[in-house]
This record gives sequence, C-alpha cells and structure tokens, in this order.
Amino acid sequence: MDITIFLIIIFVLAIAVLWWQIKWKNNIKNKIFDENNFDVLDFVMPFETNSLLAINKNKIKILIYDFKNAYMVELKNIISLEIFENGNSVAKTNFTSQAGRIIVGGVVAGGIGAIIGGLSGSSTSIEKVKEISLKITTDDYDNPNHKIFFIDKKMSGGVNKGSLTYNKAIEDIELWHSRLTNLIKEKSAI
Repeated sequence: MDITIFLIIIFVLAIAVLWWQIKWKNNIKNKIFDENNFDVLDFVMPFETNSLLAINKNKIKILIYDFKNAYMVELKNIISLEIFENGNSVAKTNFTSQAGRIIVGGVVAGGIGAIIGGLSGSSTSIEKVKEISLKITTDDYDNPNHKIFFIDKKMSGGVNKGSLTYNKAIEDIELWHSRLTNLIKEKSAI
C-alpha cells in the first residue's frame, strides 16, 4: 500500500511540474511577442530548450529568441539554413542567389540526415543525441548566426535515437526547415 501512495505522489508532482513548465513557457512566449510587437502566425518552442522561432502573419519576418536576446530577421536576409545533430552538419540549404539554391545533406530519420548506429557482434549499440539544432545564417554583420535548439542536452546523457523526444525533435526540425525554405523561395520569386 505504501508504494502505491508513493507512486501517486510522484505522478502528481510530475504533472504539477509539467503544468508549471507549460504555463511558464506560455508566459514567456506571450511576453516575447508583446515586447517585440510581433504579430505571430506560427511558432515553435521546443520542449526543454531555451529557444523560440516564430513567423509573422505577413510571412516576411521571423523572430528568433534564445532566452537571452530576441532577433527579428527578414526572410530575404537569410543566407542559409543548416541542421546539426551532435555538432555535425546533416543538411544545409543555401540561398546565396535567386537563381541557384543548393541543398546539401543526407537524411535524418527518413527526411533530413543520416542515422548512424549499428550492431557490433552480438551486442546492440544505442546512440545518444545531445543536440539537434537549426542554424540560421543571415547577412547581419554583427549577429549573422542564430541557433534554435530542438534538443539541448549537452550537460546530460542525451536522448536515445528513436525515442519519443528524438522523433518529435526530428519531426519539428524537418517541418521548420521546410517551412522556412518554402517561404524564402516564395518571397524571392516575387
């Protein structure tokens, strides 16, 4: 009977912490949008990271926030988008000229990079991922590089490839890489 009560207390505490974290992130998000007078169409604020990326309603600007600074960037000023996993570049899209766009990279979890791992003899190796990020390079001389972290576990053991956290991060980063690529292409065609 004592273990049941203990498990109920742990469960209630976990729900309370999760609720508090969601509420805190919503307050931060609303404050960022209000302070920067940013009329948001859509945004991503990856769970357990200190990053936010948003697109404004007229699809001309993005807002990048790293819980220290907010940066407003016009889509026309983005030079490249690059996806990193554990510090290694797995996909890159350059927008250096309207005529020639280069997409470089492999495939991560089916879409954007390569899954590296495997079996050695009779043992199975589970690869840990400590970081998945989207680097946005702009033509701003003072602040050209911005990273949005979708997984940021550099100080811990990381997450397992194939875990729910990893799969959600891959799904989100693929979606936002594609959204930004499509919007930049759309705006440069006008």
